[in-house]
Amino acid sequence: MILRRLSDAFRKQDWFTVAVEILIVLLGVFLGLQVNNWNEARAEGERSRGYLSRIRAELVADMTELERHRGLWQVGANEGYAAVSYAETGARGGATDWEVLRSFLHASQSHQLSFADTTYSELRSAGELRLIADADLRSALAD
Repeated sequence: MILRRLSDAFRKQDWFTVAVEILIVLLGVFLGLQVNNWNEARAEGERSRGYLSRIRAELVADMTELERHRGLWQVGANEGYAAVSYAETGARGGATDWEVLRSFLHASQSHQLSFADTTYSELRSAGELRLIADADLRSALAD
């Protein structure tokens, strides 16, 4: 329909109508592209918020696990001090043989801590770190 009107305007050499028709087509294409860009930006924002929410949940879980491990490490350190004290001086401090043996056992234990970074690794491997707009936050997560 537009093509027919445009060809009629060319035949009649009605340049104003040709210009208006071309302007309408260009405006339609521009608006279509702009709406598409807005939709992509909205979808990208939603993905970004989803990733940030998942990263936050992982950080909360990491902090909880760190607190739990800190207690285990403190017990190991206290038992280690008691074991070293017995090894160096022979002083038991009122502890039985089993308590001294337990101190050596607890001092020798290692409690590994691993942080959850699944979401950050996913972002990095997919090449979508740009979804985190804040450069300082990206740097802090990398550290």
